[in-house]
Amino acid sequence: VEVEVIRWLLTHDHHSRPSAKDLLQSRLLPLKMEGEQLEEVLSRSMQSTNSTRYQPLIDKLFSEMLLN
Repeated sequence: VEVEVIRWLLTHDHHSRPSAKDLLQSRLLPLKMEGEQLEEVLSRSMQSTNSTRYQPLIDKLFSEMLLN
């Protein structure tokens, strides 16, 4: 699916290339995460401070908090 999206976005003919709206309305992108799914992903990511996801997640959370 990823390759299909990239090929679609790289279409030379601008009439055939998708707009952001086209892409968002296509079935090629994953559906929006529901609250429970998001909580589960965050919980799994936070379980181990040694995981590859932990530090980028913490960095992103704190950078967002500082901006607001």
